[in-house]
Amino acid sequence: MGIPIYFHFTFLFIIPIFAGVFALTSGDIFGITLGYYGIDIALAWKIVLGAICAILFFFTILLHELGHSYVALRHGYSIRSITLLIFGGVAQMEDTPKQPAVEGWMAFVGPGVSFLIGLIFTPAYFALDGLRNPGVAVQALQVTCGILGLYNLLLGAFNLIPAFPMDGGRILRSFLAKRMGMLKATQTAVKVARIFAIGMVVVGIFTFNVFVIFIGFIIYVGAADEETMTKFSLALEGVKVEEIMNPEVLWVSPSMTLNQVLGRMMEEHRTSFPVVEDGSLVGVISAAQIDRVPKAQRDTVTAGNVADRAPAYARSYVDATEVLKALSDRKDFVVVLDEHDEFVGSITKDELLSIVTVLGVKKAL
Repeated sequence: MGIPIYFHFTFLFIIPIFAGVFALTSGDIFGITLGYYGIDIALAWKIVLGAICAILFFFTILLHELGHSYVALRHGYSIRSITLLIFGGVAQMEDTPKQPAVEGWMAFVGPGVSFLIGLIFTPAYFALDGLRNPGVAVQALQVTCGILGLYNLLLGAFNLIPAFPMDGGRILRSFLAKRMGMLKATQTAVKVARIFAIGMVVVGIFTFNVFVIFIGFIIYVGAADEETMTKFSLALEGVKVEEIMNPEVLWVSPSMTLNQVLGRMMEEHRTSFPVVEDGSLVGVISAAQIDRVPKAQRDTVTAGNVADRAPAYARSYVDATEVLKALSDRKDFVVVLDEHDEFVGSITKDELLSIVTVLGVKKAL
């Protein structure tokens, strides 16, 4: 589908952990054996089977995210990327669906994929369980079916919890948005998410379960982020980039040393500058980039040496929400170009925050 798939560095840790758990345990839940330890084979083979099963399980998580992505693409929305993390996967969308029904359907399809996988592999487990005197290969296949089946059923159910950033939170918002509008629906869904999050933290404390506490914390923070992003999007709705950009074209030359650039930043009270040569945009340089260069080298290293050659940018004539998308990639400075690719202005993260605050008051958000 043309979607880049990335692996977060935490993924390197979780695969061996899952492989070890699958290989060295043999627990039984709902009559399903969830581990290879009870199979009469060498430990090395158990570890190999555990690793294979761990990879297959995370592949089913990828299918879960591709389910979301497929529906989004079918409705005209772009998926920037899919990233597999220590606690699952995340599909990065270019924009939040404006139609509640589309968001609800898109959110449901992910858990739906997990349920489908579970409903395929779980019956397969019990079908293999009925065989007489199964060999080692059949036992290994049966355990694999059990792990993939039951864990996908649990994954689907967990994601339907009505709390952001879970899929269930988006389904709840889509249901409420038809009746009370996107902002109130988001705020209501966020309140529900916070109740769940606080409840999970309390349960985690009383049961000494750090994992449950951590998940509760993730839900609480994710809910707050979703509310903020919704307010930002609604505040910028109907506004063009040219209306909010800073038209004062300030820039530095690529030949300027980093200390000279820092001097300009002090004078202009800015933390970023476009780097321009002969009227053409070279890139963007920020205080954060300069900070990574040793102080002793800042009189010799130039702006052109460290400038970000792929800066975030937005067109002056498009909706201002495009700036919000550009800044979401850990960029704190957006270059504004016109239809002729001419550099006509800029917007910093701080400037956008101020603009959104004013627009929010103006629109009574």
